[in-house]
Amino acid sequence: MAGALGLLLTRRRDFILALFIISAFFLIAAYRRNLIWKDEATLWEDVIKKSPNKATGYNFAALAYSDKRDFDRAITYYQKAVQIKPDFDAAYTNLGTAYAARGRHEEAIQAYRKAVEIDANTPSAISAYNNLGIEDSSLGQYEEAADSFKKAAEIAAEIDPKMVEPLNNLGMLYDALGRHEDAIELFKKAIAINPNYQKAYRQLVEAYKSAGKIQEAEELTNKIKRITRA
Repeated sequence: MAGALGLLLTRRRDFILALFIISAFFLIAAYRRNLIWKDEATLWEDVIKKSPNKATGYNFAALAYSDKRDFDRAITYYQKAVQIKPDFDAAYTNLGTAYAARGRHEEAIQAYRKAVEIDANTPSAISAYNNLGIEDSSLGQYEEAADSFKKAAEIAAEIDPKMVEPLNNLGMLYDALGRHEDAIELFKKAIAINPNYQKAYRQLVEAYKSAGKIQEAEELTNKIKRITRA
């Protein structure tokens, strides 16, 4: 009886020891993962290390570096992503954004154009055309900018109806060019599609002022204040 009890205690001790060792192993593993994945960038760096031929890892690592405003490193990783996967339209759009952030506007335009050349009917294409409009506007190429904003708005209407930023940007362009009535109609359209898009309300106020419609501007300003307080 004593021998059986001793054997039982020994097995119980061994079982507890085994549990302790297993628990310690997982704690150490978790600690090592936390060291590796201390932020998004290091997480995706680890993914790249384990799967160096997968474009997705480079794209997400670049996004993480863009969030940290390390655009030079982001550009390097986006370039690697499209090198591995030449039809990676989203990576080209992201590359264009990183180029633009570094003031490399001609290269940004080329990247956006490549993105829409690959596929002109995706969420990435909306961003690419919209960003093309912004770049063209900054270069004084207003007709090209308007065309890009229109294309972005057309694609958005089909696949992401609540995305009204291209309409808003086209309205801002028209307002800057003195086409105030056209701008007003675009801001109203953006608000009708997405009543939560606050930027369009602010731009509509400015367009009313530019068009000399002071009463409408004041009424809308008061309406915005009431909504904000509610």
